[in-house]
Amino acid sequence: MYDVLHRLHDGRRKPGIEPPSVNERRRSRSPRPLLSRKDKQAKKAQFRAKKRRKAKEAAALSDAQRDMISQQASVTEKLTAELRAADQLDNPADMITRMAEILFAVA
Repeated sequence: MYDVLHRLHDGRRKPGIEPPSVNERRRSRSPRPLLSRKDKQAKKAQFRAKKRRKAKEAAALSDAQRDMISQQASVTEKLTAELRAADQLDNPADMITRMAEILFAVA
């Protein structure tokens, strides 16, 4: 199936776009060579090694990154504390009551 997909062109050509190149035509007429067993194993090994390396990098965070994460957590805690305090305040439902309270406080 992948061999068939590889040989397909990239859809219909739109006006103003150049026609398929010689390489595209050649590619579409010839099947892709199959990978040998050794090539497949080498490719899998490279993929696994890359995956392991990324996992190690993620596990070994630098001190600056740890500090940044803790700062973000403290900011989040502050925001939640402010929101909880604002929830406990009396908040009139309509604007007229709010305006009246402001005017009485100013007067």
